[in-house]
Amino acid sequence: MNKNLLFVAIMCALGMMFKACTEKENVGGTITDSLLVEPTDTIPRPTEGEWIDLGLPSGLLWASCNLGANTPTEYGNYYAWGETQPKEVYDLITYTHTYSANGYNDWIAKYCNLSGYGNIDTLTILEDVDDAATANLGNGARTPTKEEWGEVYRNCTIKYVHYSNNGEDYDYITHIGGHLLTGPNGNSIFLPCAGYRKGNGYGGYRNSSRGYYWSSSLYVDDPHKAWFFYTHVDVYSDCGIFPAHRTRRDYGLSVRAVRPQ
Repeated sequence: MNKNLLFVAIMCALGMMFKACTEKENVGGTITDSLLVEPTDTIPRPTEGEWIDLGLPSGLLWASCNLGANTPTEYGNYYAWGETQPKEVYDLITYTHTYSANGYNDWIAKYCNLSGYGNIDTLTILEDVDDAATANLGNGARTPTKEEWGEVYRNCTIKYVHYSNNGEDYDYITHIGGHLLTGPNGNSIFLPCAGYRKGNGYGGYRNSSRGYYWSSSLYVDDPHKAWFFYTHVDVYSDCGIFPAHRTRRDYGLSVRAVRPQ
């Protein structure tokens, strides 16, 4: 093949790969993970206010900040699924809803629907007493279900952006990366890529490229796990939004609250 033609073919292939990563069509919305966005004041900002109406079919209001945060760009606290307070270590030993039996410490004390895993109670959605959003915010606030995260995914335009960090909390991070979710009515919320907590602080903790947000829904095929909303951007592999992932309940993830109007 002619060298010039080979060069053009390679550049076209790279262009198609990058576009596949940076722009994806979604049912009812568009996802754009823009790695080239400059951290300037021209970047669109989330809608101001404590609770944001995104114009979704359900009418739910979404909190403008992560639970434990004071601004949309702060990471906030991390919670094990079904626990209402942050802590220092996130593992099965410190997890509220497990107990030891037969030499193992991973028997499930609550939210278990399968025999051989622990105490069967058939609960599949967090009760208010175990919901971090309800316990800390009240007034009808709660953690969204797996289906409600899916509603956001289907109906919002989602764009990766990063804002300059003013050094308020994370002075080792120059920019706060995350995803701006804009609803059908033009209002938007920002989900920072806050990482997650595992053990005493590892596991993508505050890495500004991946976000992990709990749902209130148990993963019924393995009650050791629950569903979460996953956002990420990785120039070397892939990037995007995954509204239905599952992970261990004892890990510490972010919580973004919802409530009815």
